[in-house]
Amino acid sequence: MTYTLHLVRRWPDDLVEDLMRDDAKAGMTPHLVLLHDGVLQVHLVTSGPDRVVRAVADDFRRRGIPVPTEAVSYAELVELIAGAERVVSW
Repeated sequence: MTYTLHLVRRWPDDLVEDLMRDDAKAGMTPHLVLLHDGVLQVHLVTSGPDRVVRAVADDFRRRGIPVPTEAVSYAELVELIAGAERVVSW
């Protein structure tokens, strides 16, 4: 699977949304990973046929928030970074 990985610390972000739509139009599956305080807004964005959304488990724990089952570990984040066609950090 060819994908662009967007690492986001603040959400929502209209520019990220626009670029993720552009990625999808170009045949890339955009992956969004919320990290740091971005996990506080995880309820505002969902995965779908045009995007994959995840958040970092340790960032939930550090903020005293229950960790959702779809959260990724830092080791899994490294794998996502290594497998991405392109990585963009916001």
